[in-house]
Amino acid sequence: MMKIYFLDIKKEWEEFLREKIKREFVEDLEKAEILICRAKFTRINKDFLDKMFKLKMITTMSSGFDHIDLEECKKRGIVVCNVPCYCENSVAEHVFALILSLLKKIFIGKNIKTSELHGKVLGVIGGGRIGLRVIEIGKAFGMKPICYDIFKDVGASEKLGFEYVELDKLLKDSDVISLHTPLNKKTYHLINDEKIEIMKSGVIFINCSRGEVVDSLALIKGLEKEKIKGAGLDVWEGDDNMFLGRKNVIITFHNAANTREAEEKVLNETVENVLSFIKGKERNIVKRSFF
Repeated sequence: MMKIYFLDIKKEWEEFLREKIKREFVEDLEKAEILICRAKFTRINKDFLDKMFKLKMITTMSSGFDHIDLEECKKRGIVVCNVPCYCENSVAEHVFALILSLLKKIFIGKNIKTSELHGKVLGVIGGGRIGLRVIEIGKAFGMKPICYDIFKDVGASEKLGFEYVELDKLLKDSDVISLHTPLNKKTYHLINDEKIEIMKSGVIFINCSRGEVVDSLALIKGLEKEKIKGAGLDVWEGDDNMFLGRKNVIITFHNAANTREAEEKVLNETVENVLSFIKGKERNIVKRSFF
């Protein structure tokens, strides 16, 4: 019977997984054959994997997997799985909570002139499941969506009525920019001084993806020069004190995916990932970064 180890998992999640998986759970890294983790604190790199020489499978309770060294896992024959689809509604709705709070100046007071979403150009960077859901909601508001992604889903473009454009054009033309990319070598500091300079003056900027995709110092410069009118950040690089107290910034402390519905999906998908692997029917295998 395969032995399972928990890493960075909330206690109530552990209890659910123990009950549903009904396998042996161990406290010793050296005995573990399956690792269930979160994209939270611990980097699963060579040094960490050296302690888990019996490990055969990792399943992360997240869509993102930048905390796992995929190349090192491949060398060791360790299968890595994720939960690719669980929070697209939760995060997309959160994006518009941030956009509307900034554009409508919800927290400022009365007799404040605000703006409409209707007719605004919505630039979505990263056209995965979450990005496409953001586009769909934007269309319902009467926005004009455009998208940058190196992988183009022509069917989705035709169905939802949006155009793929190059990154610089998206930055130049968008009234609202929403970021939905994974973190990897290509996307680290994708948004930097140079890219912010290209943006339309007065843009609303949203990041509900990964903090390190945006250079925080560059973002602060953009906010101080009012190149960026307002920023809604569920994630950010560095110390939150850089952004706390700024009138044109809303931060939500990595809470976009924290809904009952998303939690239920991630728990059930994790159970299926583990049980399927044990039965020799692997699912949700991470093969490469999709950006």
